[in-house]
Amino acid sequence: MPNLPTHIGLAWDAKHQMQSSVLSNNLGQYLLGSTAPDIRVITKQPRSDYHFVDLDFLSIGDGEKGLFNSFPELSNAKHLIPEQTAFVAGYLSHLVADETWITTMYRNYFSSDHLFDSTVEAKLFDRVAQLGMDKEIKDLIHSLIPRIDCEFKLFDLGPISTENMLSWKSWVIEFLSEGNAFSWERIRNQASRISKNNSSHPIHDLSERFIADTNKGIQMLFANVPRSAIIGYRSTAIRNIVKTVSGYLS
Repeated sequence: MPNLPTHIGLAWDAKHQMQSSVLSNNLGQYLLGSTAPDIRVITKQPRSDYHFVDLDFLSIGDGEKGLFNSFPELSNAKHLIPEQTAFVAGYLSHLVADETWITTMYRNYFSSDHLFDSTVEAKLFDRVAQLGMDKEIKDLIHSLIPRIDCEFKLFDLGPISTENMLSWKSWVIEFLSEGNAFSWERIRNQASRISKNNSSHPIHDLSERFIADTNKGIQMLFANVPRSAIIGYRSTAIRNIVKTVSGYLS
């Protein structure tokens, strides 16, 4: 699924197509909300606790249904204060972007070895494609860091406590500000996550070979996954976010 920079970039681009004063006036909550389902990075809870679907979900929108079934008090934007509405809108953008990646990219290109030499290689290049999207919007994300870093009201919301929300905000700012967030070196971290820190896992050798010659690795990616597919993903994700969030705000 997309990394935090891409989630923020997609939410930002979608906002400009919605012209919502609630989002514009509460931009910090909206952008932080677009990262929030990945708070499991610091809470160590299962992904489904925050995304409300497993990876075998049936259709885009299942995460939204799961969120509102679990926390019906969030389902009606008119019953929330604007700051909360903006945060939920950002949260929805993340769920939709992930589901769009899984249905249009992961299942078509990275879920098996039909395009790559092995399922391990497919998993690695799934991450390569995601980090490549991050790198393309590095300047945009750096320009948006102050919007997230400024003081704004936070609160318990759905599965996330205020305490965890504050910790997550600090973590996100630190992560986005460090140089490694947009470096190919991050592939090593991704390899560790895939291998569950098993140093003998074959993905570590693959990741080192990619880092040693990133140009060759990127050529391998695009030999199997058309560049147009990744560009198309962004367009489709933004369109799906606009549809979902506009429906929620109305």
